[in-house]
Amino acid sequence: MKQRRAGFSLVETVIAMGGFLVVAYALVVTLDIGRDTEQLVRTGAVQNREIRAASRRLVDELRSSRDSAISVTTLADGNHELTFMVPIQLAGVNSWGVYDRSLGSDEASQNHEDWQIRYTVDAQGRLVRQLIDEQAAVQTQTVVAQLATSDAAPGFQVEDSGDVWVITITRASSSTQGSGEVEVFHVQTRNDD
Repeated sequence: MKQRRAGFSLVETVIAMGGFLVVAYALVVTLDIGRDTEQLVRTGAVQNREIRAASRRLVDELRSSRDSAISVTTLADGNHELTFMVPIQLAGVNSWGVYDRSLGSDEASQNHEDWQIRYTVDAQGRLVRQLIDEQAAVQTQTVVAQLATSDAAPGFQVEDSGDVWVITITRASSSTQGSGEVEVFHVQTRNDD
């Protein structure tokens, strides 16, 4: 009689290692997909916060303006360029222009009569806020939101509907499966011409 030895044969060991490799590969692929999904969610959350913050700031500034101080221009790419002034005070006298704390440390340097605020989409598909002086030169520019994440056309539309201004901000999707985000808000101005 032959005695069997305890242990695994070469065939059993190869089969066990093959099964282990299949399970290990599936685990690595699953972890990679999870990491990619987490990154997409984080990126989307950051972009959504940018758009909400940009919307709040734009609404607050536009709400303090008046219809006669607002200008909308359609750009070659179909986006709109919104330019307007807000009420300011110069030496105790009410006027129209730009008030921005980033322009200086005192009231005189923060208020500029006949300057304008402009929201527009730049060549990189970013919504930017510009301060324009009385000679139409850009004095400061701040990126407020990334709208385009691919070759898709970004969207910034401003329409006067009579009683309110309708502003639409569209952010292109960062994935091939999403349609992006569209935020529409309505702003009523001061209208105290």
